Amino acid sequence: VCSSSSTLVGRYQACRFPSPDLVDMLLEVGADVNARDDLGNTPLHLAASNRPCPPALARVLLAHGAHLDTRDGQGRTFRDLLQGQELHHIVNPLHYTKLSCLAARVVRDNNIKFHGQIPYSLNEFVLQH
Repeated sequence: VCSSSSTLVGRYQACRFPSPDLVDMLLEVGADVNARDDLGNTPLHLAASNRPCPPALARVLLAHGAHLDTRDGQGRTFRDLLQGQELHHIVNPLHYTKLSCLAARVVRDNNIKFHGQIPYSLNEFVLQH
């Protein structure tokens, strides 16, 4: 979904990738918006790696539940991967940021020890941020 090639039908471009419409359809039929590749990238990380990141693609992923604060395998977030682009030019982060995500990010950014301090079921959520 995140390549820069296109599909041709005869001489006409039928689909250009990355395609927000195709991503939306895949997510509607059950694709996991938070799936990870071998490097820990989610579809949102891959979208940010496009130069430039297509705003419509980012909005589709976020509308289906992707998290702005999820870290990839190297600890980078969507914002970190947007080299040369400002987050607010792509999406309004206030529309896609939950209080639980902000709290998890503060815990991670300040290296606050949380294992054994919060319910076990929340550990993975905090680790993602």
